[in-house]
Amino acid sequence: GPLARLSGRGKAAVVAALQGPDGRNSGAVERSIARGRVAMRRNLWDGDADEERLSELSPAYKRLKGYQKVGVRWLLGLAKAGFGGILADEMGLGKTATTLTFLDLLWKLDPAGRSGEGGTVKPT
Repeated sequence: GPLARLSGRGKAAVVAALQGPDGRNSGAVERSIARGRVAMRRNLWDGDADEERLSELSPAYKRLKGYQKVGVRWLLGLAKAGFGGILADEMGLGKTATTLTFLDLLWKLDPAGRSGEGGTVKPT
């Protein structure tokens, strides 16, 4: 899959974004990427000070479910490395809330990036 071919810089950014504060889960994240996808449902940052920081920056982040927070962190990791991404899953799992929270945090974490583009697409 496309994530299996992710550059070293991109892979490092995604692993850092998802592995949790102590880095002990980096192997599991790397194996997930090697399979061509990132299939993590549990937020490995839960309870860390960085979770509080993101919740303070975007109150919507605090209300997200664990797997939605993983999606936000994945998108932030890709953006930090200069990559874009597509958040795709079954209907009703909160992709719109995840994406809007990501965009809110992206602009608050990097005010210079406010000129960047982003969007959400939903069926009608």
